[in-house]
Amino acid sequence: MNLEPQSSSTQNPHAGQGVESPRERILLHPEDYVGSVENRSKELWVYESRSMTRRLVTYVPALYKIFDEILLFAADKKQRDPTMNFLNVVVDASRCHISVYCNGHGIPIDVDQEEGIYMAEMIFGHLSDCDRNAEETTGYGVKLANIFSTEFVVEIFDSRCEKKYKQVSFVNKIATTAGGTHVDYVSNQIAARVAKFLNENLQGVNIVEHEVKRHLCIFINTLMVDPTFDSPTNETLTTPQERFGSCCELSDRFVEIVAECLPAFKQLP
Repeated sequence: MNLEPQSSSTQNPHAGQGVESPRERILLHPEDYVGSVENRSKELWVYESRSMTRRLVTYVPALYKIFDEILLFAADKKQRDPTMNFLNVVVDASRCHISVYCNGHGIPIDVDQEEGIYMAEMIFGHLSDCDRNAEETTGYGVKLANIFSTEFVVEIFDSRCEKKYKQVSFVNKIATTAGGTHVDYVSNQIAARVAKFLNENLQGVNIVEHEVKRHLCIFINTLMVDPTFDSPTNETLTTPQERFGSCCELSDRFVEIVAECLPAFKQLP
């Protein structure tokens, strides 16, 4: 996947006719699908030197989004394929090139009987196949990575039938970095339980929930059917709690572990 910047003056062959193909519409209005194409500086969690650190990062939200869609596609595959146990990502900044490899059962190397094209081509390239399925967590998803890349290569090898599929597309895309209802749901529970624990075990204190939240860094990994977000960049989850489909139950031991990390815990006798 090559991520060269696209020209803002993308030519539309239907100009003057009032008609845009789905691909042209996406290229002409990227902010509606992958977010801003301008540089943004923001504090983010970064994995480097085998640890997580939070620091200021300058990035292009649209490029970040299309890379994230590839990772999300691989994560969805893991949910469906228990044999997948390896994921490798190689970023070559000098070539503006990103490669993502995963094992497990690959996409069948078969031609779809209705469309008359390979299934991989339907998944990665055909916008006519983009109707949202309530059981999937991706919409246009990986197709956007194809559209906004200068080169998009798909390779699939099926060891069972000894077939290999390769497609190269030369064409001009779900980390909720701003949190959302799922983060509020979990953080509120943690803060309430920890505050109660400390107040019950400390004398002469009255710790409130917001004081606990000031010391929390929460990482949440959740699988949700048909989630809703506040924007195309999926930065904030807006799905109401009653539609989560499951609940988070905190054990007493978990609450104690969190409490032990807080400054107030040091006052315990």
